[in-house]
Amino acid sequence: MILQPIMTMKSMITAFTILTVLSSCSSSKKYTDINAIGSQNTSYVFTLSRSSDDVRIVKKGPSVSATRDPSNREVFENSINQIAKDNNIKIEFSNAAINFHDDQVQVKSEIISAKWIFTATSATMLTEMKYTVNDKNYLITGMFKNWSGGEKAKILFKSITDANYKMLEQLAKNNNTIQ
Repeated sequence: MILQPIMTMKSMITAFTILTVLSSCSSSKKYTDINAIGSQNTSYVFTLSRSSDDVRIVKKGPSVSATRDPSNREVFENSINQIAKDNNIKIEFSNAAINFHDDQVQVKSEIISAKWIFTATSATMLTEMKYTVNDKNYLITGMFKNWSGGEKAKILFKSITDANYKMLEQLAKNNNTIQ
């Protein structure tokens, strides 16, 4: 008689372990070879509009946390710095307008919106970004999906990083310059 409750407990522990493993999984993306843009002597300077500081994360669906929104500027800067660290390309973040040299391309960036969508089985952060290079606009949505919630700053960082990589892919597709 005691054996049956032990089996039930064992089944519950197994189910809990499986759910824990699944909840720690998240989406990962492969990006095209953005290092191709690093083959030239051009450097890319990303700036972020002041209006981006005021964009708040909008939650949709059932969630349990009610934490403060992170600093969009800090998250964006950290994203650019991480991409520079992880790749062989010359990119940097500038918090202020600078005098650009001939070997620098300014990538003006703006966070349009940030939505965190919760469902019964996942949480997805969508960050709509507008990039402007040489008077040409690019609307790009960064996305990060995982099986649970997470810390706002980390999830926003991954979503913005996805958008920044997609913008760098645009630069790579256009042979290092955007006309």
